[in-house]
Amino acid sequence: MKRGFVILIIGSVLVLFGFSFLILHDEGFGKMDTTIMQPIEGFDYAVFVIGRFGFIIGIVGVIIQVVGGVILFLDRRIGSTT
Repeated sequence: MKRGFVILIIGSVLVLFGFSFLILHDEGFGKMDTTIMQPIEGFDYAVFVIGRFGFIIGIVGVIIQVVGGVILFLDRRIGSTT
């Protein structure tokens, strides 16, 4: 059961870290042409890269949270003592 909680905490930290990256660095996705996923001309390319990096970290964190929730559910259902 501890294993599921640890995975949930790791996922939460990744979500906070990733999406704060996305928000704090000048809204990386707010300043690009979403049809071709390229930065709009005139904006710094680093902002675009940092925004994309933060978004990916946030999505990975959400996936890890789901995995942790499933592990917690299965541990309770099966009655595991770990």
